[in-house]
Amino acid sequence: MQHKTLLFILLLFSNHVVLGQEIIMLENSKYGVNIAKSITVFEDKNANFRIEQILQPENQHLFKPNDKEVISFGSSRSVFWFRFQVQNKTTEEYGLEIERGTIDSVFLYEVSNLTNVKKNGNMLSKENRDYDINYPIFNLNAPKDSLKTYYLRVASNKTIIVPTLIASKAVLLQRYGEKNIGQGIYFGCLLFVGLYNLFIFFSIKEKYYLYYVLYVVFVITLIAVQGGFVYQYFTYNFLLFNQYSTIIYLLSLILYLVFSIQFLDLHKFKILKNIHLSLLGIYVILFLLFVAFAVPPFAVNALRLCVLAHTITTFSTAIYRFRLGYKPAKYFMISCSGLFLSVIVTSFRDFGLFPPNFFTNNIFQIGSAWEMLFLSFALADKINQLQAEKRQAEALILQATSENAKLVQEQNKMLEQRVQERTTQLQAAYSEIEVQNEELRQQQEELLTTNEALEKQKLQIHEQKEQLETTFLALKRTSDRLDSSIRYAKQIQEVILPENDSLTAFFADFFAIYLPKDIVSGDFYWFKKLPNKQQVEKISESDKKMLASIKQKINFDFEDDLLDLNEETKQAAVIERAIFIAADCTGHGVPGAFMTMIGNTLLHEIIINSNTTEPAKILKMLNASIINVLRQDEGKNTDGIDISVVLFEQNKQQETVTLHFAAAKSTIFYSKDGEIVKISGNRSFLGGTTDKNKDFKTQIVHLKKGERVYFATDGFADQNNTARESFSLVKFKNLLQEVHKQALKSQRETILAALQNHQQTETQRDDITVVGLLL
Repeated sequence: MQHKTLLFILLLFSNHVVLGQEIIMLENSKYGVNIAKSITVFEDKNANFRIEQILQPENQHLFKPNDKEVISFGSSRSVFWFRFQVQNKTTEEYGLEIERGTIDSVFLYEVSNLTNVKKNGNMLSKENRDYDINYPIFNLNAPKDSLKTYYLRVASNKTIIVPTLIASKAVLLQRYGEKNIGQGIYFGCLLFVGLYNLFIFFSIKEKYYLYYVLYVVFVITLIAVQGGFVYQYFTYNFLLFNQYSTIIYLLSLILYLVFSIQFLDLHKFKILKNIHLSLLGIYVILFLLFVAFAVPPFAVNALRLCVLAHTITTFSTAIYRFRLGYKPAKYFMISCSGLFLSVIVTSFRDFGLFPPNFFTNNIFQIGSAWEMLFLSFALADKINQLQAEKRQAEALILQATSENAKLVQEQNKMLEQRVQERTTQLQAAYSEIEVQNEELRQQQEELLTTNEALEKQKLQIHEQKEQLETTFLALKRTSDRLDSSIRYAKQIQEVILPENDSLTAFFADFFAIYLPKDIVSGDFYWFKKLPNKQQVEKISESDKKMLASIKQKINFDFEDDLLDLNEETKQAAVIERAIFIAADCTGHGVPGAFMTMIGNTLLHEIIINSNTTEPAKILKMLNASIINVLRQDEGKNTDGIDISVVLFEQNKQQETVTLHFAAAKSTIFYSKDGEIVKISGNRSFLGGTTDKNKDFKTQIVHLKKGERVYFATDGFADQNNTARESFSLVKFKNLLQEVHKQALKSQRETILAALQNHQQTETQRDDITVVGLLL
């Protein structure tokens, strides 16, 4: 019973921790979803963690987001854990495909059912698989509208690359069938090449044909091992072979080296032969290391470097032999290019530098097919060359006698011909000199004419330069006057912002971040302390009737609690009141600044002169005023304001603060019991429409003294970085959660630093205003 309770707590906390992770939505069963970038990863370097430990809340922070198209870690003995969430929006059954047949072990855990562990991999029994195919596919068992959390445990002594795809069962089985058809065609072609060259070997008895046939056999075996076909059909009960299957790769490389030495006749070139024999010795050493230590990661990395050096050396040797006149080296060189490409692309793909696609996933098959094709051409060309050399030797012997007899006669004729040619050349040269002299005289006259034209152009350019300098000075004076006017406008605009003393007289502390995009801003914040009022719980019947009459005349919704006061008389308390407003006007720069002056003037008229303090009523009156002032009902203007209005009522006896909040397309944040809470107003902004009767609702929040309230325009959340990603409202709320317990001065510095760290070299895209108030 205690064990079940502990498991339930682990499941509960694990589900809570991953709530912030991206959820993979399964909405279309016709296509698969690559979930690599939706997965978080944890590397267990000592392979100590079990699923029960992974699910503990204190270990969830070990998971880091993956930002690559494919999950790749090279060669490692670590155990890798992956976490992802899936929500099925369809009635289809979905599965997880890992198109990698060489992974030793893969465990899939479903958090809601840990007893049903799915296992796969070529070091595990075949009975554990959901499908009897050559690579892992797991059934996710995710019914429609269910939200499932999964953990994937991967371990392998070979290259760890985990291409992840979620698709419906029908799509996965269709993909498997299409891949098998392609693999079958590939294996058939290679088998035909091997049998054809084996027949030639028995015909001409040349050793390099035998080496080539053995090389083809080992390449077929290697592709079958890497694709998981050997395990699927032959070695599923002989797991030790799967652990050492990389040795097949080494044997194929050794045979390729021996074949290259024989085919390129490197016995005649001592240095080249020794280089290839050195590579052969390195492969033998790696072979012994792989056998002794079960494919250690450092040996795998050494093998990668050795294969790269081997490919470059063989390619360079083929070029060298071809330049020396060895024609079969041409096709050998072309075949090396396919091998070189497959080695480079495979290495880059395994380290996550190339994205997974049809080309990168099948590059080894493509490269090897290319190599086999042109090696066959090279072998055929070598036979043709041997036959041609034999015929050429016989022809040379027959021609030698006749050529010696004709040599003297041809040389005499050649001398006579050269004398005649030289005489003709001298006559032609004399004629050319005469023509060139005439051309030089004509060119001299043209140069004189051109010089006169250039002098005229010089005078014109000088005059144009003087005109441009005059125009530039005039433009500079105009620019200086405009810049001076705008900076003076900035001073005027700053005058309308609340003074620090007025804010600190009402609030315990505050900070303000006010960053115009241009010199003047389309943002502003407004503050007014209102006269105190007496809070009395008992009112007379005549007063109730008067309040009811007022309520019928105004189109706003008041809280009914105003008329439901208790009849018992309680002690009156002094309530200090103030209104704080943060507004973001349409546009920025000079147009936005004009809107701030209009908004500030209208607020002064509505709140101070008209004595309107209820936030929803303020917004309603401000909306109608903007439409009237800007004549928007005539269709001449569509500007507006995003705004938050808060009426603060402080009860100093009870040390409480009541917030009366209303907003138009704006949001504020406040702290309560250690948590940051977001509260939003209406979705439409003020103005920009002929609708003067928009409905706004006042929301009431009760807080204790010492809590924080934050106002922010959308410029902060909308600021993008170099990757064109916005800061976002969610990150801004998380930032306030981190800093809200600090002193307000420290909060301001931290928020500015977070903005700069996100923005970096990007220009500011909008006016930014953030105000924090300590109650």
